[in-house]
Amino acid sequence: TSLQLKQAVMDSGDSLAALAGKTVSGKRLNAASTLAWLRQQQVAAPALPVVVSPVSAADPLTPTSPGVFTLIDGADDVSVPLDLGTNTFRLWGVDYTGATSLYVSDNGLISLGSAVTTWTNTNLASSPAVPSVAVFWDDVVTNRNSDDQVLARFVDADANGVPEALQLCWWEVAHFDESTGSVTFQATLPLNTGLNDSEIRVDYVDTQFGSTARDQGASATV
Repeated sequence: TSLQLKQAVMDSGDSLAALAGKTVSGKRLNAASTLAWLRQQQVAAPALPVVVSPVSAADPLTPTSPGVFTLIDGADDVSVPLDLGTNTFRLWGVDYTGATSLYVSDNGLISLGSAVTTWTNTNLASSPAVPSVAVFWDDVVTNRNSDDQVLARFVDADANGVPEALQLCWWEVAHFDESTGSVTFQATLPLNTGLNDSEIRVDYVDTQFGSTARDQGASATV
């Protein structure tokens, strides 16, 4: 809120004897110190900016969607880097860019800074050790048949050469412990948002494996 921001500015200033009794805080404003303090608060108690919405089967990426490319196929428990190039993905006040800052796992996990290949999902309290987004973190695979794969696409809606978003879709992926059934879900990560954190959109297209132990994310971390 505006009051919280005002208090942050006052608390993070530089104390000066010459200002004692002359200003409310007795401090000189220090914008750099304020920003550093705000970033610390974000790290200490981060709130993941995520919008969840159901979509129809016609909405997700497919292997034949324009501009789509296959990121993972024929694999189990892998995490691969997705080259952002000069584009920037901003989360919790940190910018991620280049070839090795964003990793995508076949297990429905996006990790930042390094790969996370573990299939054993947690409640995120202590692991993974790096910032991560659990889109649908479970032991899903892309080696069951020719359909299951992880797809990606950069979206440049205004065709100005600067993508507005990165879309990732886990297309018809199967669960390691289930012999039949598959699910489809996707995440849209806004890019090049300046100083604003990206608001991630997650779409759960089909979360029915055909197993009560797995359906609708029953065994997943989201």
